[in-house]
Parts: sequence; C-alpha cells; structure tokens
Amino acid sequence: DKIKTRDFVRVHYILKIDESSIVGEPGEFVGSSHMKGEPMEMQAGVGQWIEGWDKGIVGLCVGAKATIIIPPDLGYGDKDLPKVPAGSTLNFAVEVLDIMDKPPPPPNMFDTIDVNKDRMISRGELESFFANMKQQVPAGIFEGDDKNSDGFISFD
Repeated sequence: DKIKTRDFVRVHYILKIDESSIVGEPGEFVGSSHMKGEPMEMQAGVGQWIEGWDKGIVGLCVGAKATIIIPPDLGYGDKDLPKVPAGSTLNFAVEVLDIMDKPPPPPNMFDTIDVNKDRMISRGELESFFANMKQQVPAGIFEGDDKNSDGFISFD
C-alpha cells in the first residue's frame, strides 16, 4: 500500500539544512524523531506540518526510505525557527514505518509528565511540563489530583 492523502502514518525522520540551501549552514543537523525517542505520527496530506512534507510523503509505501528536499516556499518560508533560518531549503531523510486506518491513540499524559517514570507526578514534574508549554499550572490541579495528600499525583 502507498500513503494516500488523509492516511495516518508513522515515520522516522532526520532533518538537515540541505546542501543546496543559500541560507543556514548546508548539511547542518536540525533534529530527528530518533532524538525524541519515538517515530512521528501524523495524518498525511492535510496540512498538519509543512506543505513540502505533505507533497513528499504521499505515494511512499511502508518500508520506503526517501530523501525529501523541500524548498523554502514549501517549507518554513520566511519564518525563523531555532536551527532553521528563514529561507532554508530542507532535507528530510524519511523512513515509513506504518500506514494506519485510524489515528494513533492520544499520548498518555501521565506518562508524558512523569519524567522519572516512578508512576507518581511530583509538583516539580507538573510545573516543568506546563513551563515547557509556556503555560501556568492551572490553579488547584495538583491539590485536586493528589488524592492522599502525599505530595504526589499517583497513577490509579
């Protein structure tokens, strides 16, 4: 099967500034799904990411490894991002792991917040999670979910 518009896909990627880019440092590593510890899951061809990605991923099959070169007008354009200067040509090395009929389950937020994986969320872990999202911890959330008042939110 080949990826079609609206398919849900699981892929690994490595992103670099392309050698042909006239801005940025050609060949510079920007990031990868491997660094994040898990593949990226998304819906293809519906604008969840950048236009060049949507155009490049559609038509690939499970197991395919491809290089997708994305010019600035189909990438981040005139947006300056960390490690990706405005006007950069992008180079994605992609491996298609799976094509799925339905969206993946949402992430388990408890596991996401529980950084040390001790099955308890401390006030510090909760504050760090919201700080990374550039948000304040909602008032009363910790007190409301710390059922036994031991200073931790436990996984029930």
